[in-house]
Amino acid sequence: MARTPGSLPDAWVHSRMPGPRPRTRPPHPIPGTQAFGGGPRSSGVDPGVRGSQSPGGTQAFGRDPGVRGRTQAFGGPKVPGEPRRSGEDPGVRGFQSPVGTQAFGGGPRRPGTPATTHTTQGTQASGGNPGVRVPASQLWMPPERRRGGGGAALAPLLAPPLLLLLLVAPGGSHRPVVIVHGLFDSPSDFQHLRDFINESHPGTPVTVLDLFDRGASLRPLWVQVEGFRRALAPIMANAGDGVHLLGYSQGGLISRALLATTPDHNVRSFISLAAPQMGQYGDTDYLRWLFPRHMKSNLYRLCYTPLGQGVSICNYWNDPHHRDLYLNSSDFLALINGEKMHPNASEWKRNLLRIQSLVLIGGPDDGVITPWQSSLFGFYDANETVREMHKQEVYAQDTFGLRTLEARGALGGCAVPGVGHTAWHSHRPVYERCIRPWLT
Repeated sequence: MARTPGSLPDAWVHSRMPGPRPRTRPPHPIPGTQAFGGGPRSSGVDPGVRGSQSPGGTQAFGRDPGVRGRTQAFGGPKVPGEPRRSGEDPGVRGFQSPVGTQAFGGGPRRPGTPATTHTTQGTQASGGNPGVRVPASQLWMPPERRRGGGGAALAPLLAPPLLLLLLVAPGGSHRPVVIVHGLFDSPSDFQHLRDFINESHPGTPVTVLDLFDRGASLRPLWVQVEGFRRALAPIMANAGDGVHLLGYSQGGLISRALLATTPDHNVRSFISLAAPQMGQYGDTDYLRWLFPRHMKSNLYRLCYTPLGQGVSICNYWNDPHHRDLYLNSSDFLALINGEKMHPNASEWKRNLLRIQSLVLIGGPDDGVITPWQSSLFGFYDANETVREMHKQEVYAQDTFGLRTLEARGALGGCAVPGVGHTAWHSHRPVYERCIRPWLT
């Protein structure tokens, strides 16, 4: 749903970032923003993991033996919050709700403008393009709390005053937040997200695991899962009340595999931010940069080989026209999705279901995740027609616990237009409406 800047209010254009351009080196944070590295450190080494503690109660874990990298935690001064704008997600079949469901969009709302208006026929996106109305059934957004229920129905949002009360944790303490970055990223790219969290939840330990940065993010995903598991272990051990885990892009798949293969984890909420949870299949700038001699139609020739499975993106390459090759050759995505039989399937499902919330975030202007509905567990059929989550076999058969999570009211998320792939973790309205409510 491409838009031109002229179709949006002036105050909202700055928050809409285009998709990544062809690059000769790994992508940087979005234009016009500055990413900061680590700050001063003090002593204080965690056994087995070198690191330090930074002011404000944030824990900075260091190099894990045998694994390149370090983790960093940052605080941040409080600055005035940006206004927000509710958005719309046309053409996307979302979770059905008996009443209008509010869509949390990607853009600011000037003070004094009305919030989203609910009607039985649809939802009006206040502050957006004039005349845009989207049926409530096509929107899928995250309530802070919902009552249990089965099928595709989600309970209506709580009234705003109650929602605000629930956002305040008892005693002002909050569970640690751990972030797993994506392809070609490093912790410095997540300064905005760390600042957002520390502004809304002062004193919260926020750790971006500094492993497999930049080019090292192309290493096989199972290698990365093991490295991130070792780095996450001491953080979980020091968090008696559990942690929140956020995985961005490729990091969302790494995080899900980590949860499935860690029987004693204490992750409370798993937030999947613009992650290709059902795989990737598209001629994006990233693909052309990585595989200049291949297109999506023939990349299977490389990816579905032992050599190809040694490259991270091939671990989740899902060619809908070569389903048999995918199932026979994929040694990562087909396994964690339960599409490929293996002796640990039941245990992995049980481990994943230890989480209390799964939050899925994505949007039609992502520009990298293809199809973008993969972020919400939708994907192409053999005709390249997108079939949403409820029509996927992994959901119908509950191969790894997705249907179970929804049935117990533990599934939430956002479909947000107007946000490019590299902007998700620096986009204030996305944080306020799609991430913050789950960090309790």
